[in-house]
Amino acid sequence: MDKNHQQSDRAMNATVYEINALADSLSRLGVQGVLGYRRKLDRVAAAIFSKPSRVDDPAQSEDTEELYEELWALEREGVIARRFAAGGAVVTMEPLAPERGPDLLVEFGSDLAYVEVKRLRIVLNPDAESRNLRPVDTITAAHKQLVAGAANVVVLVDREFTRDIDDVDDAVNRLAGQAQETDTLKRLSAVLYESSVVPFRGTDIPENWLFRGFDSCSVPLPASVRRAIFAEFEPKDIGATDDDWIL
Repeated sequence: MDKNHQQSDRAMNATVYEINALADSLSRLGVQGVLGYRRKLDRVAAAIFSKPSRVDDPAQSEDTEELYEELWALEREGVIARRFAAGGAVVTMEPLAPERGPDLLVEFGSDLAYVEVKRLRIVLNPDAESRNLRPVDTITAAHKQLVAGAANVVVLVDREFTRDIDDVDDAVNRLAGQAQETDTLKRLSAVLYESSVVPFRGTDIPENWLFRGFDSCSVPLPASVRRAIFAEFEPKDIGATDDDWIL
């Protein structure tokens, strides 16, 4: 095995170890469904290890990068679950499994909300219009994971810093304007956006969180869930006016 392979394997082993340690912390906090989370981690890690290195086979680069992105998204899903659990919520991962559904169920007594974590894909050479529309597309694509008749939160995570905060602010405000006309968006109670994250380090301190509630949704976000979001994530509320953001 050459030096590049050894370094790549060590990095992957360290990454998988860190996410398994995160899963251990979720179990200690009483989070349900952690076994299924570990199985997803094992599946993605095995797929990455089975690929030729990008040095040996550049043609595999795109597929391998997508798997790394999926692994990173799993890490963010675990961190978000840990945040809610640390805030006193009963958290279940993949609550509708084996059916397709949201990533998390967050419960505070009789109050509940489903949480879907969506990563914003890398946009190459984006023009201004595509930068604004891409978060809209990502949120709308979450429709199949949103649960009718319940509060739903879509959490956007962004690894590559390809968007300014203003891009996501504008995109979410566009959605707010469409919500009364679109059945898909009636299921959406709130959007939470995380940017500027250090990949694969389990950090709970990103540089930016944004929050936007949707007044026209069918089921508003319960007050207890909203309080937990503001206590644990400390977002800026882009539902406020431009000169009156909540820190």
